[in-house]
Amino acid sequence: MTKNEILDAVFAGTMSREDAEAALERLTPAASERQQGVYFKVSEKGAVSAYNVGGRFPVTLYSEGWERVLEPSFAKELRAFLDDNKPKLSTKEISKARKEADKAKFTALAKVNAETMTAKEYHAWYAANRP
Repeated sequence: MTKNEILDAVFAGTMSREDAEAALERLTPAASERQQGVYFKVSEKGAVSAYNVGGRFPVTLYSEGWERVLEPSFAKELRAFLDDNKPKLSTKEISKARKEADKAKFTALAKVNAETMTAKEYHAWYAANRP
């Protein structure tokens, strides 16, 4: 049963609030499960989402896509691609450091420009250059 089906049942009066809360609890992984490792969910459209893969958002594919990902040839191609592009790739730590450096640089430039530009020029510069 999906979240919308549960809500429809509550509004229709065919499900009690307690039963709905229990059903919703079963749909939503506990916070401890979310933080511990990778977990999967089937979306309302039938796609499979993998959570905690390494980013903020889940990786979602239909079953055919997951079948291709699980093929050994795909893993081999992906590893080769990652190796070939290693200098271009970023990690979470590198990305965070770059963002902080860009912010510091922008802040320093903003201070200088605020002192030397008119308000109108500064706002135009700020809008065009903010990180």
